[in-house]
Amino acid sequence: DRTIRAELLSWLCINPQATSFIHFKGVHIEGARIVGDLDFFAATLPYPLGIINCAIEDIFLVDAKTRSLNFNGSCIGSIMADGLNADGRVFIKKIKAKGDIRFLGATINGNLNCQNATFTKANEFAFGADGLAIRGTVFLKDVKSTGEVRFAGANIGGDLDCSRATFENIGGDAFNLDRATIKGEMILINAKAKGNVRLLGAKIEGDIN
Repeated sequence: DRTIRAELLSWLCINPQATSFIHFKGVHIEGARIVGDLDFFAATLPYPLGIINCAIEDIFLVDAKTRSLNFNGSCIGSIMADGLNADGRVFIKKIKAKGDIRFLGATINGNLNCQNATFTKANEFAFGADGLAIRGTVFLKDVKSTGEVRFAGANIGGDLDCSRATFENIGGDAFNLDRATIKGEMILINAKAKGNVRLLGAKIEGDIN
């Protein structure tokens, strides 16, 4: 009774016959198991989507257009969101991810909040956001990553807050900000890295704390 088929959830979110009955606050699911891959490839989600404290396999949001997304507290295989256009905030706080988390070339008009998330993909990139364009702040506070975290060429309109974060990729790049632009502050209070930290060609308009 707490299991939802991924194909049913996809239909509910994108089929015009179904979306016409959805409340303007969108779809909110908590404490469920989503069975199968959640596929929103190139889809338009007209309402906010929240899948909180759930067990999810892989999520495909490549080239999708969405409102706010909230996957807080969920255990996730991977999130493939290359080219995503999110007209709102994206929450992945406290998630535990075993595969890739990818926002390559994505556009987010709010904040990207990854606070307390755990990314695990040793010796590869665990979190990739190369070319990300985000209007708000990126929160990486208390993140624990085993594998490379990349924001190469990203354009961040607010702050980049990495307070108390741990980035580990021994023998490789742990945190890559090459050519990134940060219009706010870069906050590294009590952050730790095991591996290379790269800021080649980066532009930081605010303070580095």
